Amino acid sequence: MNRKTGNKKEENEIKEVDVERKTTNEVEEDALLDETEEESTDDVVIEEIRLDSRLSNRVGNSENSKEMRNEDIVKYDRQIRLFGVETQKKLLGATVQVFGTDNFISAEILKNLVLLGVGKIFVSKKILEFTKKIVPDDLSKINKSLVVEFSDKMESCHFRFIVDSVSLNADTVACESESLMPICSYFVCSRCLTLIFNGYEHECVQKEDKVLDVAYQCLAGAFAVQEYLKFIQEKSNVETFKIEF
Repeated sequence: MNRKTGNKKEENEIKEVDVERKTTNEVEEDALLDETEEESTDDVVIEEIRLDSRLSNRVGNSENSKEMRNEDIVKYDRQIRLFGVETQKKLLGATVQVFGTDNFISAEILKNLVLLGVGKIFVSKKILEFTKKIVPDDLSKINKSLVVEFSDKMESCHFRFIVDSVSLNADTVACESESLMPICSYFVCSRCLTLIFNGYEHECVQKEDKVLDVAYQCLAGAFAVQEYLKFIQEKSNVETFKIEF
């Protein structure tokens, strides 16, 4: 009887040790899984974006959109989260022109288009040089895939920003737009900071020089790009807007 009792105690002790080992192993495995999940969160998000991109490719895209590379997905991750893969693809495939006067309005427009990832931009050397006042570095460092073509005349593109005074722009548009493919545009009056979609005629009252400072000019340029983004997303963008003080 004593031997049997002793054997049972030993068996029970062995079982208890095995249970403790299993419990310890399970805890370690759970901890390892938690760490793995945390480390792979970003990878999962990027993979979901890739999947979303592949699915949207099957559905069909705009003729102006461009396939996204892995580096594009990583670089524009925040923008993709904000307005989606399809919009970013359209931006990468877009050809846009910044035309007119070299000032802080056109410089702000050009800067924001580059940050958004627009694929190709027509711009004058004067505007590009002026942009260095707010972006000292080469724009290609911001967007290595960017294609810039210098031009002082209106070019065929998907969208155009015209920054000019109303009197000069009226003659320019009438002469140069006839031979170009139909496009959409935003005209920004450099005299009164009025934005007009697909037009330029408006009652222009020139602002005082002290009002047309850097901040308000940059605001007008940023607002124009904001409305362009709505246009790309096929949302309702403003027809006419004046920066008031």
